[in-house]
Amino acid sequence: MRVWMRSHLTYANVMATLAVFLVLGGGTAMAAYVVSSNSQVGPATISGHKPPTGKQANIIAGSVNPTDLANSVVTTGGITQTSAATAVNYATIKEISADCPAGTKVTGGGYVFSNIAGEDVTAIRNYAVDADTWLVRAEALDASPPDWGLTVVANCAG
Repeated sequence: MRVWMRSHLTYANVMATLAVFLVLGGGTAMAAYVVSSNSQVGPATISGHKPPTGKQANIIAGSVNPTDLANSVVTTGGITQTSAATAVNYATIKEISADCPAGTKVTGGGYVFSNIAGEDVTAIRNYAVDADTWLVRAEALDASPPDWGLTVVANCAG
């Protein structure tokens, strides 16, 4: 057995075996990555089957329709967005929520900071608090921040 194994232990066999492990291991690592925040998605990267031309937000408006969704996700009212904004001031912590219209459910959401560079403020909460409300809580990293604002957006389907 030892002689047989030694005679088959060639450079090519070792490299082929290593390549297989690297490819399979790398594929598993990529499949394990889950997007958990809008900030992890670049602008104009998510679209439905017919995206419009031009620059767009993360989810390109008008490009996602029932063809792109599972059965019974959108039943009557289609997809709408609703938003709410805080005052632009120097508060260190801001929290705001957006409610979907009656008869619709929240399917996702996000936020936008205003009047500030992105690295000075971070979102510490960004999630659906119930079936029809999206909440965002953000905090300024500096103890005395400049004036800044927070806008929350809820994507709703009905």
